[in-house]
Amino acid sequence: KYILDAISNKGDAVIVIDAINQMNDGVDMLRWLGKYDLPDNLKIIVSVKKESIQSGITSDFHAFEIQGLDETGKRELIDQYLSNYLKTLDENQIDAICNFEASKNPLFLKILLSEIRVFGSFEQLNDEIEKFGNSPVSAFKHVLERLEADEIKTDIVPLIFSLLANARIGLSEDELIDIIKSQREFDEKIIRDSIRLNLRQIRQFMIKKEGCHDFFYDSFKIASREKYGDSNWLLLDYFKKKADPNHDYSFSNAEENNLRALNELPFHLNLSGDYDELEKVLSSYSFIKNKLELSNVYNLVVDYHFNQNHEFYKVENHPIVLIGNALELSAPVLINNKNQ
Repeated sequence: KYILDAISNKGDAVIVIDAINQMNDGVDMLRWLGKYDLPDNLKIIVSVKKESIQSGITSDFHAFEIQGLDETGKRELIDQYLSNYLKTLDENQIDAICNFEASKNPLFLKILLSEIRVFGSFEQLNDEIEKFGNSPVSAFKHVLERLEADEIKTDIVPLIFSLLANARIGLSEDELIDIIKSQREFDEKIIRDSIRLNLRQIRQFMIKKEGCHDFFYDSFKIASREKYGDSNWLLLDYFKKKADPNHDYSFSNAEENNLRALNELPFHLNLSGDYDELEKVLSSYSFIKNKLELSNVYNLVVDYHFNQNHEFYKVENHPIVLIGNALELSAPVLINNKNQ
């Protein structure tokens, strides 16, 4: 709101928001923007998934579906992308890429070109292209296979990308190291070097937010999850120990900066389906008090937001639902005085 107010007093402005990678496929962003009367001098471009457009919230927006690349678009992208790295392909190689059906997808084409850029032009390009499949997800799986093949007998790549794929908002380098050390008997330096090497190779497809590495593209996350499976149990075990080291729901004597663990624990408990344990955590006065002191009531209330099909709603007046409602109703007071 402050940004919109500031812009309203300036000249013409355009804001571009990649909502797909930030807020529930862009649906929440559209709803949020719909609450405000936008200044006439402001135009906002929001990228959302196609399914979001079908949700009936487009009355204030003009929808434009991004089409696949045509022949000219493919050639321009190939030329511009590779020229940034002083690389070129001959006409036969460019034809081989353009003739491949999946190259209409800009992301697929970018993945393919990034592999060519790093590892040189393929002598048998047609055969190599086939290995990328027909979608960004299959292309990212091929990238992961290549990273695995380049790894020298450490088997760390699957853990890195499985953990990132199952994380809520990414993981820091130290978090990745601690969890991997619990599964692989390697020196910390070997693990750290592997993480840095592999993430550096695919950095254009990643993002770093608040010190945490995460996927920039949803299709990369999907590819990693499909290829390496569920590692939520590892993340849950890690954050449970961090948040409640005494294992008594006191959430005391934890590390000084404990907010990260307190934020992650309810998410991974809910994802695991361990609702009995989730109830014990969310009904702990120590959990509520500590998290409130380290952040604010709105960050706390998020832990009690469940969809109407959740197990807690199948019990009339479930305690966790009541606690969440009470905290939400008390938010205007607690935001100003946490001691209340």
